[in-house]
Amino acid sequence: MLRVRGIRSQFNQGTQRRLESAGVRVICAEAAFTGEQTVSGGGVTVQAPIVVINTGTSSTIPDFPGLAGTPYLTNRNFFNLQQIPPRLLVVGGGYIALELGQGMARLGSQTELIVRGDRLLAQEESEVVRCCWMP
Repeated sequence: MLRVRGIRSQFNQGTQRRLESAGVRVICAEAAFTGEQTVSGGGVTVQAPIVVINTGTSSTIPDFPGLAGTPYLTNRNFFNLQQIPPRLLVVGGGYIALELGQGMARLGSQTELIVRGDRLLAQEESEVVRCCWMP
């Protein structure tokens, strides 16, 4: 997991360097709309005809009986693990759940997925699932 955190850190730093070398100004700050088509954050105010909001992912925590008080991981704290768990239950069948689940399985954790519905990657076209997963 230490190696994974190092790779993730290098990847994130490399992404910022590539953006900056392409002429993209990167501002790491909390921001808010301060006017029509105007966003301010980190002491910088930017006005543009089109504003794209892409703040990343956040996990939806299901309302399962018994979940409150049970330790669980999300994509935000998953990589803080200090050791591989001997057994892991992944709730969800989206691409992040599949990536984390198959990664843990390859590292030796007995991994189970619980998926709502009748297939993995339910948000994707069914052809994607058929070409990438054989039940």
